[in-house]
Amino acid sequence: MQAYIDLMGAFALFFVLNGGVGRMKVFFLHSRQTNIDDLVNLLYIDHGIHLPKLTDDLTIISWGGVIEGDTQIVSQQILNPLKEVTRASHKKTMRKLLQLHGLKVEQPPIDLYHLEYQIPIFHLSALTVFAKKRSSKLWSALPFYETNADQFIEMDLTKRVNFYVRRAIREATKAVYALGLDFALVHIGISVKGRTTIIDVMPTPHLNPRLALLFADAIHKFTEEITHPLPFPIVLGADPEFILRKPNGKIVLAAKYMGREGAVGCDAVVLSGHRVILPLVELRPQPSSNPRTLVHFLRRTMHEAAQMIHDPQLEWISGGMPVQGLPLGGHIHFSGIGLSNRLLRVLDNYLALPLVLLEEENSSKRRPRYGFLGDFRRKAHGGFEYRSLPSWLISPSIALGVLSLASLIANHYKILQRQPLHDIETQRAYYKGDKLSILPIIYKLWDDIESTSTFALYHKELKPLRDMMLRMETWQEQEDFRKSWEIMPFRRKEAIL
Repeated sequence: MQAYIDLMGAFALFFVLNGGVGRMKVFFLHSRQTNIDDLVNLLYIDHGIHLPKLTDDLTIISWGGVIEGDTQIVSQQILNPLKEVTRASHKKTMRKLLQLHGLKVEQPPIDLYHLEYQIPIFHLSALTVFAKKRSSKLWSALPFYETNADQFIEMDLTKRVNFYVRRAIREATKAVYALGLDFALVHIGISVKGRTTIIDVMPTPHLNPRLALLFADAIHKFTEEITHPLPFPIVLGADPEFILRKPNGKIVLAAKYMGREGAVGCDAVVLSGHRVILPLVELRPQPSSNPRTLVHFLRRTMHEAAQMIHDPQLEWISGGMPVQGLPLGGHIHFSGIGLSNRLLRVLDNYLALPLVLLEEENSSKRRPRYGFLGDFRRKAHGGFEYRSLPSWLISPSIALGVLSLASLIANHYKILQRQPLHDIETQRAYYKGDKLSILPIIYKLWDDIESTSTFALYHKELKPLRDMMLRMETWQEQEDFRKSWEIMPFRRKEAIL
């Protein structure tokens, strides 16, 4: 408690020394919900039941989805908007949405859950984990967590936690994002067989003093982040994957030719029964703030891979799922920009959704287990990895277009405001790969993209990608992409990197 008071004091001093700049950026809006005083009494940002005068840089944290009157707020950033809170509060709709994103929501009788968790999520982070264990022996022989069966006890996350806790945190974060929310309390159950189930998602949880402390801390950290954004240029990295295939169609494991580390390494796929194999080649080029330079580095890693893979007869295959059961990813790394729900949603709408128009039919089968909306992973360097895309290594033109579009989005995401994926039917079209339903939406998205200043800078790179999308021209996943990249044995003699 004393450490928390010291932290709150530091925040207060920060706001005073900076002329109250944080108070001008974020407003906490509520409607006198039960126990709300436990939270607002801890806040060092403006709060109340009425909105202040709206400014372009004002962010609203809406506790309970409360927006007074018909304000028609368009440009504001609102955490937990009213529509999303209302939709999440309708349990049948909530479960339908969660299932669409690949989350399990079946509810066995409560006494069949051996473990239950309550996990408060705020802005893509778990604030803590409260656990309740219903029996003295779980399916694992390892000791888990001693707790009274009648109450939830907070866990110490500074210590090592097991697989079930890590998975519960991941599923809770995914559930909040899938419902279009920015914060909530997620109730999770784990069955006797280890099945993780979402029991409930509460966008306006009943507060006790501990939850109020946790949410106040998270709100203050969020306020500091958006008040003082990272001052660095946005840098892109990538680790797209491909597989090695013999002319007869048989897959050769990448581990035969390389280790797991380095600029060219192998990556794993988990099969049924938790069996792990290493069939994927992963390229990890040097990052760059310029997409053209990144593609140059990417080509360089392909030449390195060609030196390691001694059999030139093996085909290099990329895409979404060119071989049944082997999903491929085209992950893009971002640094110099803060991870946020808002950025992830713009990447989903303006990058992942349009890219469906290029996929082969089989690619949709990787979703929702892989390629689900808002899939991310924080990285040790302080940035994050956007993981929803299939492998875009098909050709240099497609790779350069995808990376240029990602760079444009990162630089202009605050003004790219369309969210067609808010609609459940559009989400369903994304997961099914329904191109005819998606195509009309993409025209409007591209109008927004072309209105940015960065579009002129990367016009030559983006126009071919746009034209392919609007023609619904399917990329050729079954072709060896070395030919289009001019990698041995397809490299021209005069081509020197």
